[in-house]
Amino acid sequence: MKKVTDYLVQLGLSEIEARLYQGLLEISPCTVMDVADHVSVKRITAHFGIANLINKGLVSESRRGARRRIVVEPPEHLNYLIEQKEKNIKRIKNDYPDILKTIYSSIFQTSAGESINIKYYEGKDTIKSLYKEILSAKKIYAFVNSNKIQAIFPENATMFDKALKYDPEKEIWDIFEATKETRKIVKHRIDRHHYCFFPPNVAFSDFDFVIFDNSVAMIYLHIDKPYAIVSHSQAMASGLKAIHSIVWKVLSGAGY
Repeated sequence: MKKVTDYLVQLGLSEIEARLYQGLLEISPCTVMDVADHVSVKRITAHFGIANLINKGLVSESRRGARRRIVVEPPEHLNYLIEQKEKNIKRIKNDYPDILKTIYSSIFQTSAGESINIKYYEGKDTIKSLYKEILSAKKIYAFVNSNKIQAIFPENATMFDKALKYDPEKEIWDIFEATKETRKIVKHRIDRHHYCFFPPNVAFSDFDFVIFDNSVAMIYLHIDKPYAIVSHSQAMASGLKAIHSIVWKVLSGAGY
């Protein structure tokens, strides 16, 4: 059933939702407690997971008096999720001209008279110091290749969590690749670390793009020779922040 689970996760279900759905296919109609015991999850976890499955049209509920029973819909209802994915991809494509317009108007055309300061960083220790500099900002927006970062800078996740804990005004908005490893990592992230995912079939680049203060960092995540280019430009930072905002609005409601 692992192949089925992987497919359900690609459709936008969490691993818990996928387990509950498969359990319901086996024993539905049943109570929440029945399916929670069947797939070995806590009742409260099953309750929220089933609520999500109801919203996605994969299960329904029936009541006889005070007794609530969960009924799984036919597997053909999975096609609804596929249709939603197609609509989201279409929306992303439709927004592409606006993103291009933002790039050309805000990034490649800086404010008149603006001085752009470019810095170059090379090597793991130097990039570590750059990440610490980034964490001094109150608001951080990023397109993140979490798998690459974890391989090269495994201490980053702890460092970012500590920064959020020590500074109650700090917030981070990350857009991740939708990999299993990344999903496991973000489950343990604290409040004020907001995140969403690219569609499962979208592969991200080897760069970590970070917008902070009036700066943009493009960090090349090479396992042996990482380097970064940091542009201190209000116009460029504003332009990339606008792009991040557009992508965030599209993806945050997609449920990837």
